[in-house]
Amino acid sequence: MGNYTLVIDLVKEGVYWFETRGIKPLEKEVEISKEPLEQKGKLQYRTDYPEINKLQTLIVNTTNSSATIFSDNGTLISGFYAGSGYPQIWVRNSATLIQTGRYLFPENFFSSWIEAFCSRQEENGSIADYISPYGSDKNTVETDQEASLVHSAYLYYKMTGNLSWLEKTVGEKRIIDRLDDSLMWVLMIRYNNDYGLITGAYTADWGDVQFEDTPGTHVSNETHWTCDIYDNSFFFQACNELSLIYSDLEEEERAIFWSDTAQSIKENTNKYLWQQDRGYYKMHIQISPVNLDFNEDEIFPMGGNAIAIQSGLANHTQAEQIFETAKERKVQANASTIGSVLIPAYPEGFFANPVMDEEYEYQNGGQWDWFAGRLIL
Repeated sequence: MGNYTLVIDLVKEGVYWFETRGIKPLEKEVEISKEPLEQKGKLQYRTDYPEINKLQTLIVNTTNSSATIFSDNGTLISGFYAGSGYPQIWVRNSATLIQTGRYLFPENFFSSWIEAFCSRQEENGSIADYISPYGSDKNTVETDQEASLVHSAYLYYKMTGNLSWLEKTVGEKRIIDRLDDSLMWVLMIRYNNDYGLITGAYTADWGDVQFEDTPGTHVSNETHWTCDIYDNSFFFQACNELSLIYSDLEEEERAIFWSDTAQSIKENTNKYLWQQDRGYYKMHIQISPVNLDFNEDEIFPMGGNAIAIQSGLANHTQAEQIFETAKERKVQANASTIGSVLIPAYPEGFFANPVMDEEYEYQNGGQWDWFAGRLIL
């Protein structure tokens, strides 16, 4: 806390700072104050596992360090960055912070960014990936942004019990109508009639990088399309949650529509993606065929399978098989935790993006507590 001089310089990595070449850096006087980010309470829990109990301090510190506030056309947006390398509020990441963050931060740290995503919704219903003081964007290879927004709104509503918030108007539309529009965009634009499933680009399970080009975050002429376990599990969950919201609003026609849609997604996911002989959901059905020199169905996509369990798409017997597979693959890969998101990983060179072109790197089999936590809890 206090007054500081913020110095902003440019660097040519590994070569020189621009200031050393006679270019004066930008300097700005700033005041750092803690007041807007004060916690509202404390996070306390107790389990039979000492290792999990010891995580409390890390969880609190990580959540606190991610908190942010910025102005969007005069409106304060409070929320959480996705980490030091992602200085934006990402809808998929923020959706996983609500259940812990609610014990530490006031309600506006959840409602304000949900409303901000709603205010930036495209006319067709599409939702951005992130918002920031500098704008917003969408990694179009992924199909979880809309479901993430619905999941976030559902969790916030259940946290507060504030039914009237769902009928609050954002840009001449109720929040509930914007949630409906977002999932309808998925059904209209990202739905495959042959399989009755949601489509996404050819990424590594839950990832937002396609293999064909670099950086690989946006649909291109090179894109191959799939039906994948992650997007369909998340969409299934969002449909059920939207149905429950409509029921509480006593709008039964839409409640039935989304409940029926969820059931259809569940049936088709289990029909086409579940592998009984392997004990887990395979990653993709290829809509645009790709000639592979390996059997992708042998890759265990932990992230998508974790969401299948969490969402209730997988039944109890299937969940037990998935848990066993996760433990077996950890041993197989000699991994330090159960958090490897792909085992085995895609072979070296499969992804064009250099952050994923090696095995067990980043989304290509790296260890992600973000999904491992959901798998074990």
